[in-house]
Amino acid sequence: MKKRSKKYITKLKENTINNVFNIDIFDTVKNLSISNFKGSIEVHISTLSSKKDNKQIIRGSVFYKNKVGKDKKILLLTDRKDLSEKLKKEFDYIGLDEYIEKIQSGWTDFDLVIATPNVMPKIAILGKILGPKSLMPNPKLGTVTEDLEGTVEKYKSGKYDYKSDQTGTIHTIIGNIDNTKEELYDNFIEIIKSIINITGKPSQSVFKTIYICPTMGASLKLNIEDIIKVI
Repeated sequence: MKKRSKKYITKLKENTINNVFNIDIFDTVKNLSISNFKGSIEVHISTLSSKKDNKQIIRGSVFYKNKVGKDKKILLLTDRKDLSEKLKKEFDYIGLDEYIEKIQSGWTDFDLVIATPNVMPKIAILGKILGPKSLMPNPKLGTVTEDLEGTVEKYKSGKYDYKSDQTGTIHTIIGNIDNTKEELYDNFIEIIKSIINITGKPSQSVFKTIYICPTMGASLKLNIEDIIKVI
């Protein structure tokens, strides 16, 4: 059994822990944080799948009602030379060949990659590097596009991508310690609704377990039936 710190144990004793889902549980999970920095509020969602589709990756995007985390560092991979000065300011990095080389050399100082369609054959070599990090531009997510202005605006205003791992579990965040319980509740509901819509299954057939936790601190197992009642 993993040995827990005194601070971890104290936080558990100070808070009433149960898995009944309501808005106050988001205050509880914030209070369980033992980090010395402003951490995130994480959600770990294990989905149900049949033997036939147990390798199916669940991939989607959610539009959070409230800001999640810090501003994203966005890389635009393109060879276009006609970008307006206004649009250039929206991206942290813009280019093609030099950034392909940097990424191949291990550079990953970015949170999101957007690409124009014409450069996709050239950046395909980055798939093995960006794919496992869920950073490879993808037409289904809207990160391969000619609508650069509209796309970057969506991501800066609350769009967030997620992807399940090989076990069918989605690891994502819904906010940070500074968010109110109301903001965390709203964002949580949005991610749950998004996953249900993506799978196309009845809500009771989608989720196996759902946990929420701070970046550092105890996790709470949520009652799925309670969640389904409010969505």
